[in-house]
Amino acid sequence: PTNNDAGDADTGPNNRQNFPVLTSATTDGTGSMTIGGTLNSNANSYFRIELFTSSTVSAYGRGEARIYLGYVDITTDASGNASFSTTLSGVLPAGYAVSATATRSAAGFASFTDTSESSATVLARLVTAPTGADAILMMTEDLPAVLTAALFGFADADGDAFAAVRIDTLPASGTLTLNGTAVIAGQTIARADLDSAWLVYMPAPDANDTNTPPAQRRFTFSVRDDTGIYADTPSTLTFSITAANDA
Repeated sequence: PTNNDAGDADTGPNNRQNFPVLTSATTDGTGSMTIGGTLNSNANSYFRIELFTSSTVSAYGRGEARIYLGYVDITTDASGNASFSTTLSGVLPAGYAVSATATRSAAGFASFTDTSESSATVLARLVTAPTGADAILMMTEDLPAVLTAALFGFADADGDAFAAVRIDTLPASGTLTLNGTAVIAGQTIARADLDSAWLVYMPAPDANDTNTPPAQRRFTFSVRDDTGIYADTPSTLTFSITAANDA
């Protein structure tokens, strides 16, 4: 294999086009995969990254390109750099070797010229959906409560980090706000916003466990990990509101 050179100024067969550097390949094992990487080549130029897989790795660590997975089109910046992350449909078994090539293109990606050698491989990693957990938040009538990240019970068998939570349904009684603005159903709240104490529940005036049914003081949510995967099943957060003496 020919090593990449910064800026891709060398010449020879196919102008010794630099090959991509793959950084990750994840799969759900059933029908979706996400592959990421980088390319350094000529500045302000167009390339098609084609992606392949095989069950084995060649003796020199490059892909054998037995199965075509798909492609992603990229444009390098003024320094000749581009990064990519693309999600493709198809079955990619965990542990399979993923590789890529880069082919120079004209603007519009309608005609192509030089193609690189195959990249070094990365092995596809199986990812599973994270889970949240049902919870009860104890609070007091007519006082707001901050919803912290810990309340959502995030867990991930792959070791991925808690990135966000989607509010799937809203409580019928009271209001959820994010930094003072009403939350809407389907809105995604970043972990950083939770850590900033921006997600707040304010019960309806005088509402408590005695006069407000549980179904009206709860909402459903789905946690998301840092690979972009949401929990398969929503969880429920219920507010238990202690009555206050209004005398």
